[in-house]
Amino acid sequence: MNEEKKTFDIYPAKKGRRILVFLSDILIFFISAVFLFEMVGSPIMNVSINYPELMERVNTYYEGRDTILKNNNLLKSHNSDKTFEEDLTYTSEEFIKAYVLKEDLINNDPFYNYYVNIKGENINVVNNYYKQYGESYFDFNEFTSIGTYSFNEETIDLIYPKYDPTNEISADGNALYTEIQNNLFLVLYRVMLSDIIENDLIDTSDTNSISFNEYSTLIDNEANTYEVAIKITSLIVFIITSAIFFILIPLLNFKGRTIGEMILKVEHIDITNYHYLKKRFITVTGLFNILNSTAILFLIPVISLGFSRLFTLNELVSVSIIGILFIIIEMLFLFINQFGRTIKEFGTHSIVVDTETMDEYYKIKGLDF
Repeated sequence: MNEEKKTFDIYPAKKGRRILVFLSDILIFFISAVFLFEMVGSPIMNVSINYPELMERVNTYYEGRDTILKNNNLLKSHNSDKTFEEDLTYTSEEFIKAYVLKEDLINNDPFYNYYVNIKGENINVVNNYYKQYGESYFDFNEFTSIGTYSFNEETIDLIYPKYDPTNEISADGNALYTEIQNNLFLVLYRVMLSDIIENDLIDTSDTNSISFNEYSTLIDNEANTYEVAIKITSLIVFIITSAIFFILIPLLNFKGRTIGEMILKVEHIDITNYHYLKKRFITVTGLFNILNSTAILFLIPVISLGFSRLFTLNELVSVSIIGILFIIIEMLFLFINQFGRTIKEFGTHSIVVDTETMDEYYKIKGLDF
C-alpha cells in the first residue's frame, strides 16, 4: 500500500505586512537614536566643545554687532536686556512715532542716518526707497525737516491717536501701524542690513574696534564648530544604534529577525532549502537595513536643533537622500517581483515569510524551533 506524500506550500509574506515591518523598524530605530543622542551623545558633545563658553562667545559677538548698529544710530534700545528682535521692534515704533509727530527725525530714522550720514548718499536715495516700499504712506509733495518725504494726512490721522493720551487709536489705525512696520520698516531694514553686509560697518565711536562683518565671521566660525559637532555626534549615534538594531539583535536570535520582524511575525529563510539564514547573510541583511535607515539620519538631532535647522546639515541631508532613493528602489522591487523579493532578498538568496507558516512547516517536518 502506497503512502500519500504530504506537500506543504510556503508563500511569501504579504506586501502590506512587509511595509509595516519596514515602518516599525524605522520608527523604533528613530526613537531610540533620538533618545541616545539627547541622553548620551549631546551631553558628551557639549562637554567636548565646551558649549557654555561657546554660547557666551557667540552672545558677546552678537552684542558687539548690535552695539555697532546702536552707536551708528541704526538701532535703538530702551533696555539693555532686550534681544535684537525686541530692539528692532522698538526702533520701528520710534521711527513711526517720529514721522507721525514730525519730531526728532534725525535720531529716529535709521535709513536717513545710514544712507545720508554714514554713506554720504543723496537724500533722494532714501526717498526713492520710501516711494518704492511706502507709496501709500507718504506724501511725495511734502518733506520733513531732514528732507525725507512726510507721511500723508491719512496715515497721520489714523495713527496720531496712539500718541494722544485723551484719544484711542482705531482698529484701522492699528492695522495701518502694523502694516507700516512689516511692509515698510522691516523690509527696508533688511535692505539696509544687506548693504551693511556687502560694504561692512565700523563703530564710529571706536574706529579700532572689530567691524560688523568681522563679528559676523566670528559668529559663523562658532556656529560651524557646533554644526560639525552635531554632524559627528549624529553619525556616531547612528552607527551605534543601527549596529545594535540591525546586526547585533538579529545575530543574537536564532531566526535572525529585527525587532519589527519579531513584532509582526515575519522571518527570512533561504529560498532553496527553507533554512534560516546563516550569520553572514544575517549580517548582509543588516547592512541593507542600515542603508535603508540612513533616510532618517539627518533627523536624529531634531530635538536639539528643531526641525527647520535640520536642513542646514548638508552632509547628513545628502546621505539621507541616498537612503530615501534606495528605499524607493526597494519598494519598486517589492511590488513588481512575484515573490516580493527586494534587493536585500536577492543579495542574501532569501525570501520573507510569515512566522506561523514556518512554524507549521517545521512542525510537519518534525522539528521544533
